[in-house]
Amino acid sequence: MRSIQVFFVAAALAMGCQAAGEGTSVQRPQGGSGGPAGAAGSGGARASAGAGGSGGQAAGGAAGEVAAGGGGDGNSGGSGGASGQAGTGGAMAGGQGGGMLPGPAADGAVGGQGATGDAGVTGDAGPSGVLPGMTVLFDGTNFDHWVYNPAAWTIKDGAMHGKSPQGQSQAFTKENYSSFRLIVSSRMVKSNDHLGVCLWGGRPAAGRYGFERCLLVIPPHGAIWDYLDNSDHPKPKIFDQNEWHRTEILANRETGKVLVATDGKLVHEYQDPAGQLGRRQNGPIGMQIHRAGEPEVQYKDIAIEVDPKEDRLLTLTP
Repeated sequence: MRSIQVFFVAAALAMGCQAAGEGTSVQRPQGGSGGPAGAAGSGGARASAGAGGSGGQAAGGAAGEVAAGGGGDGNSGGSGGASGQAGTGGAMAGGQGGGMLPGPAADGAVGGQGATGDAGVTGDAGPSGVLPGMTVLFDGTNFDHWVYNPAAWTIKDGAMHGKSPQGQSQAFTKENYSSFRLIVSSRMVKSNDHLGVCLWGGRPAAGRYGFERCLLVIPPHGAIWDYLDNSDHPKPKIFDQNEWHRTEILANRETGKVLVATDGKLVHEYQDPAGQLGRRQNGPIGMQIHRAGEPEVQYKDIAIEVDPKEDRLLTLTP
């Protein structure tokens, strides 16, 4: 009879170790709890749960998933909760281990140290659309990375807001760039004019904000205007330019190829003529106000990857 009782107790032990910490708490040998996981980075990175005893749960951050902990044997703790998808700024907590009998998130006999979460730059795209490996050039709070005319540019509702009192103008980067991936959200606030992103042109003299023979990509439709020879490379106007649109520009100065995607759709695949390519420069990237007067433009969530690792657009959707 005693052997039968031992059999049923052993069966209960196995079931309790596999459960996710449900049941009545019972005294058992205590072990270390699972180590905490690293917090998710600003880009919404995944964070690994700590190794702990069985039966625990890994609690995600805000909007994160919850994953049950792994099972273990009677005297030693099992693995901690599995990694969940971190929410916005959410930290992943390592699961606590189960014990010898069912109980709510009881400690296991041998808890382990949690692993550190990945940095934000390696995670999924965050709310601003910044992709892994990209550097933010404008986050809606300051013009730290830019040269601009204060009479033409302000920050409004987290966006770079442009309205020129006299003549054309651009806010351009303090750094020069050659091959890069740029992501920017933009819209025309007023007028049927257009805005644009200047690249591969010269740097204006101090106190000037002109376009300096740049190649101009015109979101959201993806048309291109070449200020070297004032040639137009139009595209159909399929978007409402008074609404916000997210544009990705992949520019390779070695080959002269420029790819443009808006809201996940390829809108232009441009090849610079051989005669023009040799005249391009490593230069600033500029956000354009096309002319003075009525036009008002806005740009936000601007980020760049220099010398992209992948020669393809990353924001395309099926």
